[in-house]
Amino acid sequence: LIDKLIEEGHASADILSLKDMLKQPERSTLFVEIKNISTLCEPIKNILVKFEGRTVMADKVFDEVSEIDAWLQVRIDKKFTDEFTDKLRTELPKRAADDAASRFHSTLSAMRNKLKVYMSGGAQPAMDFFHSVRLLDPHQHASLNTDISFLKLPHVDNSDLQTAQEWQQFLKWYSDPGAAPNPDVVSLWISLVPRLPKLAPAALAALSVPAASVDAERSFDIYKSILADNRQSLKMENMTMLVILK
Repeated sequence: LIDKLIEEGHASADILSLKDMLKQPERSTLFVEIKNISTLCEPIKNILVKFEGRTVMADKVFDEVSEIDAWLQVRIDKKFTDEFTDKLRTELPKRAADDAASRFHSTLSAMRNKLKVYMSGGAQPAMDFFHSVRLLDPHQHASLNTDISFLKLPHVDNSDLQTAQEWQQFLKWYSDPGAAPNPDVVSLWISLVPRLPKLAPAALAALSVPAASVDAERSFDIYKSILADNRQSLKMENMTMLVILK
């Protein structure tokens, strides 16, 4: 896998360092650590894969992150840490197992502390946005405060009379216990464009926001590979076409 990443031009300093580490005599210890941590962190990997996809999920991001926060809370508990240490000791010398478990615990603790700051409100504007986008999904209304003051989206003026009226109409349509809104939130809001001409376009724009900046970051590598030293005179339209072809 490491060799493949290097061949594809992703030879970051960390990857090269990891390759050197795997050549050392202690590589068996490293393999055991990677294997156990990889298995244990499967939920985090799954979330990252979801975020890297192109399926619209802006209304689900906050809940997904909340689940990871709950997962981290359990994993940094002393009882779980002791169990994980005991498991490592069946495959590694005691000192190596204790060191690996300690590093793992410290890493997860730092992750959770950072996540708590992000989710506390105000510290991470993107998380505040994803927290608000949940209101666009009527299936989530039972557990949320649906007052328009909590709808904090770009291009949505909560004090605008028409916007407020359209929001109340939206809530009225789906507050009936017998209502069965389309489970596809994007399709739902597309159908509402004729009836909510001001709110629906803003809702669709908010729902289309990607969960992560992966595509943008990948495009940097693509532009770098295209705009080589001997191709500095490329026109923007040609550059755009080459990026699409890549």
